[in-house]
Amino acid sequence: MTTEILELLCNSMKLERDRGVGELQRVLPTCSENERLQFEVNLILLISDSETSWETKHGCLLGAKAVVPYLNLDDEHDANFVHSIKTIAEKLLTDIEVRVRMAAGKFLQVSW
Repeated sequence: MTTEILELLCNSMKLERDRGVGELQRVLPTCSENERLQFEVNLILLISDSETSWETKHGCLLGAKAVVPYLNLDDEHDANFVHSIKTIAEKLLTDIEVRVRMAAGKFLQVSW
């Protein structure tokens, strides 16, 4: 699950990133906790990389936004994931790419 969806989310084509979000939303209800946790770790690794393209940042934010409804914020790992992405999203509110800024704002809306 993780690799294919991450590849779609990080694709340079918007259509593929949108398809990645759709695939993620399709598999999230039935994926195991381990799969979801691994996906979250990979999202953080990708979005934290200073060499990451704007498309990857955008896709990671879209993926993180899709994951939020499936999180238990009483769980330490889930709470840490949200906190990490929030911190990154706040910084990305000033990104040069407007689509990244918009995705960061939308993530922050759903994660409050």
